[in-house]
Amino acid sequence: MIHNLRNHLNQKWDDLIHPKRTLYFLHIPKSGGTSLVHFLRNNYLPDYWLNDGYYSLEHFYTIDDSEFANNHCFRGHFGMVFFNRFDRRLNHFITILRDPVEQFCSNIHYQKKRFDLGLHEDWWKRNKWFDLLSKPDYFDLLIDHKLSRRPFSPLLNNLGLMISRDIHNAKDYRKAVKSLKSEKWDIFLEQAKINVSKMTCILFLEDIEGSYLRLCKSLKIDPPSSFPTLNKGVHNSENSTYQRQLTQDQLERIEEYLTHDYELYHFAKQLVYGDNQIF
Repeated sequence: MIHNLRNHLNQKWDDLIHPKRTLYFLHIPKSGGTSLVHFLRNNYLPDYWLNDGYYSLEHFYTIDDSEFANNHCFRGHFGMVFFNRFDRRLNHFITILRDPVEQFCSNIHYQKKRFDLGLHEDWWKRNKWFDLLSKPDYFDLLIDHKLSRRPFSPLLNNLGLMISRDIHNAKDYRKAVKSLKSEKWDIFLEQAKINVSKMTCILFLEDIEGSYLRLCKSLKIDPPSSFPTLNKGVHNSENSTYQRQLTQDQLERIEEYLTHDYELYHFAKQLVYGDNQIF
């Protein structure tokens, strides 16, 4: 008992001398986030990160409240739903963005790779787009599927949706998202702009070195000597873009689906760079 009390007092004393700065990295898939997580976990409070196994929505809803209380750094594909369960003050709220067309193409190729390797999650099989991945022209079919079904686009989904606190599992979360009507998308876009405006640091994959330097300054840590590039797709060659591989028709259809994402993306760039646009 005395030993436990001593450890408790030592921890409290350590918190007073070296206060932990709480951070949430809102990780948008296929935007360079895996590289950023690798850097942060090694350079910013490495002993206070929530177990990385909780990176998905399914795992997120299984996290015990004590794990939220005992950790200071969090990341995952949780979007704003993270704040439904998190009731502490954040010192740092960050994300990394990527050109919406590039992110869209990269994600489709990534899902196709997982499909071919049999690494898909079980819930995929209940979605029509799962079957499309087996077709030779899966890329065009998936574009058409997005345009016809109009699901929330990636940035809007991650940055604009504030789902009811009454939702307690991933299945009900997805049902709640599907029930949202497209005529309300402008409302969620405005909410996403508010959420982005509250961020400590917004990084951009297209300006990754400058973004890392800004982040390190915000977190008061040393910048890396080299910038990590993990989990990079194989469909895109070095110094190229997915857009250059698209037909004009494909590009226009993808941009139509991503209209809200582009507005949000340019809004974030204006926040960070003002009129001095560098990319």
